[in-house]
Amino acid sequence: MTSRLATNVTAFIVLTAVAVGAPCAALGQVLPDELASFLGLSDKDIEAFHEGAVVVRTPRTEGQDVNLFGAVRIALRFGDVLDALPDVVRILRAGPDGTFGPLEPGSPPQPGWLELPEKDVDAFPECTVGKCDMKLTVALIEELAGLDWTDPAATANRFMEETLVGLLDDYASRGHSALMTYHDKADPQSAREGIEALMGDALFLAERDPAFFSYLTSYPSESDRVTDVFFWSMDEFGLKPTLTLSHLAAAAGVDSKPEAAVVIKQLYAAHYFQSSLDLVYLGAVDPNDPGSDSYVMYVSRGRFDARLSGIERRMAERGLNKEARNTLVELQETLQRR
Repeated sequence: MTSRLATNVTAFIVLTAVAVGAPCAALGQVLPDELASFLGLSDKDIEAFHEGAVVVRTPRTEGQDVNLFGAVRIALRFGDVLDALPDVVRILRAGPDGTFGPLEPGSPPQPGWLELPEKDVDAFPECTVGKCDMKLTVALIEELAGLDWTDPAATANRFMEETLVGLLDDYASRGHSALMTYHDKADPQSAREGIEALMGDALFLAERDPAFFSYLTSYPSESDRVTDVFFWSMDEFGLKPTLTLSHLAAAAGVDSKPEAAVVIKQLYAAHYFQSSLDLVYLGAVDPNDPGSDSYVMYVSRGRFDARLSGIERRMAERGLNKEARNTLVELQETLQRR
């Protein structure tokens, strides 16, 4: 299982938010009662899931956080779903329009791999500390003033390529301590504090796989079960495409169980988010039946860069709910056509 998972993850280096599996025979058994209650799942929801319907919920939160839960049953054996991991990740992360690219600590790609949206390019020359349309540190914002903006696109793309490569190298050495404190607004926000808060309340990940949870929270660390992938992506979200840098960690199930887990930690986002954390659990509906259907259970937690008003929250949750439902339907249809 471990080598097979590693092969699929490595072959599709542009992975992001998906996790596979659970050691339970049905969705209702996967979720503890208190979690099912928090998500607002009813017996009818669980029955609908087993009939092939998509189940999506946006549990009520406050402040800057928004949570999303989704689950869908797939009429494929777990091994076939695992082989389709690249499609699972592509669809869940950004749908058909997202752009991805691999990055490797200590091995920067040749320049020219990034093309920023025009609005992002235009924002750089105007950036000042506390007022910038790109999320950057004080040092990076001050560096912008000394750059040659004769060719704005070339300068902006090169600047962000170097920024992401430098951030990834630092993260591979120091973990969360390397993450930025954003000074794009008057109120600075720490990406490290954001991701550690989300990890500290990462639903039941710590209980179901404490070794994997420890690996994620103490990175850089070592584990024979875990495969790491780092990638940049241009995600279609809100009014602006958003450049992100992420760490994907995939862990095979313990004792060769038909399950796996993939967690994606956001290391950087150019817009909207202080931090985000995606988990997808994928596994056999009945782990004791080799011919059993599979399921995908997707949990996404985002911390916005500002407190949401009631109207903003309802709009965000409505949009996320609709997008997640469409995405899971697409995932189900795509995999079942294989």
